[in-house]
Amino acid sequence: MNAVMMAGVISTLMFLGSNLPMVVQAIRSRDVSSYSRGYLVMTNIGNAVYTVYVLSLPAGPIWLLHLVYTSVSAFMLIIHVWWAPAATAALWSPGSALDAPGSQPLRVHVEGSGSVSMPTYTVSLGSTAAR
Repeated sequence: MNAVMMAGVISTLMFLGSNLPMVVQAIRSRDVSSYSRGYLVMTNIGNAVYTVYVLSLPAGPIWLLHLVYTSVSAFMLIIHVWWAPAATAALWSPGSALDAPGSQPLRVHVEGSGSVSMPTYTVSLGSTAAR
């Protein structure tokens, strides 16, 4: 095996090793909220286009690297589509982490029907002050 082929094999194994913990963690926790769906979609589109180029090359480590990268990207997009809506719905439900401790329910007066209690939601987006 020449040096170029060895570099391709090593980079493929390193890529696989670096992405495996991410995939395992996503499967175990089912928490994919930190991933951007736009990023995952664009990555998969880019991989589809790049596949045309990779298939024009002779079979070698680049095929394996691209196969692994494309598979991981597609898998992450699929689980993001499946799991993100359920996670988002649970997050915004009453009693979730978004409810501020000690918050009072919102009182809405509707003419002729008295008052109606509604849960309140507080979201902290952090400091927006320039540093």
